[in-house]
Amino acid sequence: MTARMKGWRVRSFAEKRYHHHRTLGTAQKGPLPALFSYGEKDFYLGGSLVWELFRVTYRMAKKPVVLGGLALLGGYAWAALRRMKRVVTPELMHFHRREQMKKLRAIFRSLLSFKKVDSFRRGQAEN
Repeated sequence: MTARMKGWRVRSFAEKRYHHHRTLGTAQKGPLPALFSYGEKDFYLGGSLVWELFRVTYRMAKKPVVLGGLALLGGYAWAALRRMKRVVTPELMHFHRREQMKKLRAIFRSLLSFKKVDSFRRGQAEN
């Protein structure tokens, strides 16, 4: 993210795929505590509340149904209530939030045009 903010051109390699044999973040804990931690991380890395609410809504359709989304929201809210120190600069936080809103717009445009979203490229082409 910092590289993109500084104007560097970055890419993802869609042809390089891998399969996780367990859910990410669950090595030392179960899926719900992992999602709670992801919510906290989203806050302290400067994620937008609007983005988080859409992420929570999307997450509620995945297993564990509803509880996963609530765990994610709970982590974000808990970090906000504790006023957890953010580990990114205000400049990087602003850039991150602007990217999140670009991605949301791309998702909505694709939904309205019935086209699949390319998760490797969404938001990156619009610099």
